[in-house]
Amino acid sequence: MKRVFRFASFLVQRPLAATGLLLKTDFAAIPGLWEEVRSSLKNFQRLPYFARTDREMFFRERVVKQFIESGAVMGMGTDSGTPMNFHTEALWREIKVHVEMGRSPQRAIMAATRINARSFLGLPDFGTIEPAKLADIIVVSGNPQYDIVALSHVEVVAKNGVVYKGGPTTTARQTPSPAR
Repeated sequence: MKRVFRFASFLVQRPLAATGLLLKTDFAAIPGLWEEVRSSLKNFQRLPYFARTDREMFFRERVVKQFIESGAVMGMGTDSGTPMNFHTEALWREIKVHVEMGRSPQRAIMAATRINARSFLGLPDFGTIEPAKLADIIVVSGNPQYDIVALSHVEVVAKNGVVYKGGPTTTARQTPSPAR
């Protein structure tokens, strides 16, 4: 029986196009890393990680829809770092899948921010933008409430008050966090 890996078939046909030039640029800082990633995509179907993918894909939609319809509190996670799940794309793609299965964009974004920070990481000072809270912020091109793919178009990244991508290169003013 031949297995079909629907979610990754486009990567087999065009790995460079799928991972994008941004990924190649990100990996350029470490000599040889891009070539290593490219070679790791060869025969990826034989990796043990993909042995149960067909079953997971078959049941995924039913299970996710059941959680959404029940109103369950769900955080958002990925398999980043596993074969073919790159850190630069995995989370926005996971959010997109949840939106496609019926979750509102606002609730999907909250699952990746507020719910994860409070429920899974135990960090009540993170996850929302409010006075006296700490925030790592991204600015995207477009409105993810209307097109969730806008999350893939990150223009500015600020973490701990420092702008790492886009925007001004100066350090933002930091608000001290309340005592814990």
